[in-house]
This record gives sequence, C-alpha cells and structure tokens, in this order.
Amino acid sequence: MAVARLDALVGHTSSVSLHTLFVYSASSLRSAIYVMGNKRARMTSQTEDKADRLSELPEHLIDHILSLLPIKDAVKTSMLSRKWRYRWTTLPELVFDDLCAPTSSDAQSSNSVLGKIINDVLLIHTGPVRKFVISHKKFHADAEIGRWLYYLSRVSLKVLVLNFSVGHCCKTLSSLFSCQHLVNLKLSRCSVNLPSTFGGFKHLKRMELSLCSLSQDGLERLIMSCPLLEKMILKSVDWHISRLHITAPKLRCLILIGTFNLKDVRFGANRLTEVGVCFPKDINESGRGYVNQSYSNLVDFFDQLPLIAVLQVRNLLKCWSCGDMPEKLPSPCLYLRTLRVYVDFGSEKEISIVLCLLRSCPELRGLQLKACPSSGQRNADAGYGFWERHRSPHPLLQLRAVAIFGISGSRLELGLIRFVLGNSPLLKKMFIVGPVPSTSQLLKDLLQIERASPHAQVVDLDAKDIIPDKFFRTFLSLHED
Repeated sequence: MAVARLDALVGHTSSVSLHTLFVYSASSLRSAIYVMGNKRARMTSQTEDKADRLSELPEHLIDHILSLLPIKDAVKTSMLSRKWRYRWTTLPELVFDDLCAPTSSDAQSSNSVLGKIINDVLLIHTGPVRKFVISHKKFHADAEIGRWLYYLSRVSLKVLVLNFSVGHCCKTLSSLFSCQHLVNLKLSRCSVNLPSTFGGFKHLKRMELSLCSLSQDGLERLIMSCPLLEKMILKSVDWHISRLHITAPKLRCLILIGTFNLKDVRFGANRLTEVGVCFPKDINESGRGYVNQSYSNLVDFFDQLPLIAVLQVRNLLKCWSCGDMPEKLPSPCLYLRTLRVYVDFGSEKEISIVLCLLRSCPELRGLQLKACPSSGQRNADAGYGFWERHRSPHPLLQLRAVAIFGISGSRLELGLIRFVLGNSPLLKKMFIVGPVPSTSQLLKDLLQIERASPHAQVVDLDAKDIIPDKFFRTFLSLHED
C-alpha cells in the first residue's frame, strides 16, 4: 500500500531531469556537489552516474536539501536513487501551500487535490512532525481535518499553522486541543470552541489568531490556559468580543490589529515589553468608532505598561485626544526605546500627544512618525501660534534615529521637525520619506533648521526606492552607540 501511494505521489517524474527536480534548490545542490569535492560535476545523460553521485551525499546534507524543497518536489526525489526513495518520508516539517496544488483551477478541484495529497503524505510519513502548515488560496475546511489533527496530536507536533481560504471558516475540532506539545499556534479563519475538558497548552509560547470566531470567555480562557505564552497576535478577532482581560504572566509581546469592538481592555500582563495597537481608519474625530472611550485615557494606557520598550500605535491618537492631554505622563516610560506612531500632521491635538510622549520617554532612541489621512477637512490656519505655546526646550538625550513618512511641509510638521532636531544632541540621522521626492524649497527649509547634534544628517528618500527590511535594519542599527 505504501509503495502504491508513493508511486501515485511521484506520478510522471520518471522523465524529470535533475535540474527540474532541484529548481527550487539549485544552490543547495551545487553546495552538495562541492562538498563531494567535484566542482566540475555536470548533468549527464547517464542516470546511473547521477544516482551514484547523489547517493554518496551525507545524510544530514540530503535532509537539508529536502527541507528546502516544496513537499511535492521532495516526493519527486524518490526517483533519484534507493537511498533517496523514502528519505522524504521522515521530513519533520510538512508545508502544504500554493506550490502543492494548482491555484488556477476552481476551488472545489483544488480542495480535492490538496486534501488527497495531505492524506497520502500522512499515510506514508514516519517519525515525528515538528511543523505542519496548511496555507492555500483555494483550500477550505476538509471533512478529514479532524483525522489529520488527531494524527498530529500523537507525533509531538511543535508548530501548527491552519490558514483557510477566503469565505470559509473551519470549525476546529477537539483533536486540536490534544496537541499538547505545541509551542507555536497560528489559526486563520477558524471557529474556535474550547472543550470543557481543555486543560491548556502547557508549552505554547506564540499564538496568532486571525479572522477567528470565538466567544469572549473562550478567548480569555484560552489565553489564561497558556502559562508560558510570550507573544500573542490578534487580528480582526470576532467583533462580538467587547472585553479583553489578559492573564498571561510571561507575555512579553502583544499585537492587536483590526476591527475590534473592545470597550474594556486590561493588559494584566504587566511584563509586556512590546505592544502594537492598530485599529481601523474609520474612527471619527471624537475618537469613537470600533473602539470605545476606554482608550481615551492616555495615562491609564501607559500605567498598565511599566516595562514597555517597543510601542506601535495606529489610529489611536484620535482616541487619546478625546481625554486629558498632559504635558508629560505622571510616570515616565523609563524603558521605552522605540516608538512608532501614525499621526495626523494636520491635527494640533495629535501633535500635542506626540510631544507628550517625547517628554515622557527619557530613554527613547528610535522614533518613527507616519502620516495618516486627516479625518476631516484640514484647517488652513493649523499651526499658527501652536509652536509659540510649545517653545520650551526639552532635551531628548538618547534619541539617535528618526524617520518621518509622508510629510507635506505644513507648519505643524516643520515645527515638530525643528523641535526634534533642536533637542536631540546624539541624533545621527533623520529620514524624510515621501511618496515623491521632497520639493527643493522643503529641503531648503529642513537644511536650515538648527541642530543640537553636530553629527545629525537629514536624509531625503523616495518611498518607492525603499526596501522595507533593509531600511528598518539600517534604522535599528542607528539605535546603538
């Protein structure tokens, strides 16, 4: 039976060349050949020579090559030689994504093909499975998913990712909660119903729920049942949830994204060092939309985060501007080193909040400000007299790097830039990033601003020319001494 299943998986690969077999791992194949000390190795017409050469590779190198291939191509390597024939069946990581089944066909056909592939692979597979991923554009909940999860619960699974197609919601079965060795869990478009016998994921350290449906008590109970949880990401979780009280003593990172109707949020886990709160754009001028006024108290928000080191907020400044706006927070954020804020540069209230945060974070090293669209018509007189009222200096003694995205050159923007440049004696670079290069007049205005740091550079960048990962690595490197 296993041989028949293997032949079905391999299919028509008998005429496939080595180049095709390793199209996704050409560099790994070259490395393997060099390890064998034969730099002149080439594809020849003698299949026996190919098989012999590949059979001599060390087992750990074969495993490494297989780990770099999509599962369907790893199966095809069974045609290379006897040594390779069943090697893929011990792969500890199984990823079933768009490379496994066609995405161009209709959803039902793709769903059927991928379901059959998963069935066949799990039937032949031997040994532990550390990672199991289903992420396909056309795949939705299969009738056999319960059996797959039951199998995985018996093979010491560490990482589980279930990402179902748009328009479908998988009802997670009780067998999921039997995967007691999970360290990383990511669910997308799933309906989560905790069984009454659920004792928790005792080893789980990272959890991400996206577009999932679950009850308010169920979410809080799930979080509470993960004593080692260190990072949690919630994206557009069930809009019926209006309360979130987090009880997770080891939680360090919390990201909240999406259309929440949260009226009562308590971080509870006061050991949090990284927090991101990103709400939808449709929050009106009064700060009310999907989020309630519980967010409007700026002081209470930071009182819950005494150890915060990295903070990102989007569309939250409007909520904060509904409440009192102190010049400084009563308790300074002594550990905050990186701050990313989406701000309406046409709003004096939001600029005031940015100033409040700058004055309250004595260890701040990196600041990123991104323009968000104004929710109303901009006041042409915005900025008149504002900086006269906020002229008093406040040294930003640790600030090294600043990035400002999407400015237009308004009075409020230039005043904020002047405030930062004039109060940052250790500043290295300020990046001005726009959708189009800054005008010559804007650059002239920026270059004439007095700087507290003799080494500070103002760098103008076009957003189209930025490679995000590379830019942020450069930005983070500037934080260091």
